[in-house]
Amino acid sequence: RTFADFTIYRRAAALRIQPLPPQFKTFGPYRRVIRPGVLSLEVAPTAANTSDRRYNWDQKLTFHLSVTECGDLLALGETSQPVKFEHDPKQGTRSAGESLKV
Repeated sequence: RTFADFTIYRRAAALRIQPLPPQFKTFGPYRRVIRPGVLSLEVAPTAANTSDRRYNWDQKLTFHLSVTECGDLLALGETSQPVKFEHDPKQGTRSAGESLKV
């Protein structure tokens, strides 16, 4: 399979959308999902002091949306309801829930 990236360029920033497929591991005749697929979003600001559209990809903001989160966004449609996604960088450890990123 081939997954294509898509980039949107605007004056204030650029948005790169990249689907990342799931990763599998084979156990005999069976396959198991090791890492689920996500939709990767990268937002890069425009570079300072440039008249043309150049973007500072070194200062990009990257986050991944799960399949469920993508479905939540699509279900909103054109409503004006707010959406809140949380990320726990220590999920699966004893320190889980200490620092949530919204």
